Amino acid sequence: MRVTCGWLSWLSGRRSDALGAGRVHVDLWVAGQQYQGAGAASIRRRLSALSSFYRYCAAHDLVDRIPTAGVARPVVDPDYTATVGLDRDEARALVAAADCDRGPQYLRTAAVVRLLLHNALRVDEACAADVADLGADAGHRVLRVTRKGGRRAKIPLTPATVAALDAYLAGRARRTGVDDVAQLARPPLATAPGGGSGRITCGSWCADSLALRASRPGKSCRHTPCGTR
Repeated sequence: MRVTCGWLSWLSGRRSDALGAGRVHVDLWVAGQQYQGAGAASIRRRLSALSSFYRYCAAHDLVDRIPTAGVARPVVDPDYTATVGLDRDEARALVAAADCDRGPQYLRTAAVVRLLLHNALRVDEACAADVADLGADAGHRVLRVTRKGGRRAKIPLTPATVAALDAYLAGRARRTGVDDVAQLARPPLATAPGGGSGRITCGSWCADSLALRASRPGKSCRHTPCGTR
C-alpha cells in the first residue's frame, strides 16, 4: 500500500494518473530512486509491489498494458547483507550476560538468547512458535517455525539451546502445576504463566537490555557468523 501511495504521489507531481502511466514513467521513477540512493533490494521490492498492482488492474480491464513489464530490475547479490552481526567476543558476552541474569525470567532469558543466536531464528519466528512445534527428527531435537512468506521449516536445535529450553519449560510446568511439558499448550516463550509472547517482550528486551550490557546495540543475532557463536 505504501508503495502504491508513493507511486501515485510521484505521478501526481508530474500531472499523470495511475491508469494512464506507461513504461517511461516507471523507468523515470526507478531512476529517481537510484539517484536518491535507494538500495537495489528496496527498488526490486517496490517494483514487485507495483507490478502486482498493475496485474490486478489488468485483470479487471482497467488498463490494457502493464507499465512495469520489461523494466530492468536492479541486480541484488544474494550473499550480501548490510545487517551487521556480532563478532566472537560480542556473541560470547551476550550469552554470558544472559546466563548471569538473575531476574524472575532468567531461564527464559537463556533460552531466548540461544534461539536467536545459536539457531539464527528471527524474533517473530521464536515468539510465534508453540510448544507443540517442538519435536524430534532423525534423533535431533527440532522446532517447527513459520518463516517469511508463510513457509514452514524444521530448525535443528543446538544442544545448548535444547538444554536451556528444556530447563525453562520444566520451570514453567512446575509453576503452572502441570505434570508434563507437553501440556503447556501455549507459546514456548510465554511472558508469564498463562500469557503469550511478542516482539516487545522478546526482541526489544534482547536488543535493549542484554545488548547494552554485553555488546553493541543494533547488531543482529541472526546475522552472526556460525563460527563465532
